[in-house]
Amino acid sequence: MSILLECDDWSGLLIADMQFFTDFDRDGFTYDLTVALDKRGKSEIIYDFDTNKPWSTVWQQETKKLVDSINKGEYSLVLLPPDDFNLFITNSGASQGDVQITHNIRVSSGEIGFLEAGRAIETFCADEPIELAYTTSIPNGIYSVTYNIFRDTKNIEVTIQPAAGQAKSIDSLQNPFQ
Repeated sequence: MSILLECDDWSGLLIADMQFFTDFDRDGFTYDLTVALDKRGKSEIIYDFDTNKPWSTVWQQETKKLVDSINKGEYSLVLLPPDDFNLFITNSGASQGDVQITHNIRVSSGEIGFLEAGRAIETFCADEPIELAYTTSIPNGIYSVTYNIFRDTKNIEVTIQPAAGQAKSIDSLQNPFQ
């Protein structure tokens, strides 16, 4: 199955247990996600922070909460550049891409959802129902979410399998196309 992700300057892919989408702090998460997706410091949100510091430094500090949540398995988030991407979701090992990123997520509701993060901000701010790109049923447990990025074809293969161990912790949000 292929899903077209149409990404603009404010894009990313968020994968989480469906319970996350009903229990999260909508305002706080929306703010944190807005900062994360403003990778270049082009929005008015930069004025919420010390403008004497380079945006890259502020961005690194202010996305730490999201990074910690990813490392705890609350959700998976990768940043994407503006372009159209083909998203393929598999449950078996895919071929190795140009870049591979792995996060673990905890599933407690028996279902996970895929969300294009830029569009999510608009939905969250308007307090509208969340429109997911894809959902799938999955037994409760801890899963490894592996993104295989194929830069030349603009394909993103996401493989979801029971976790064999702890995923390597990340220090920063990841954009596999940089």
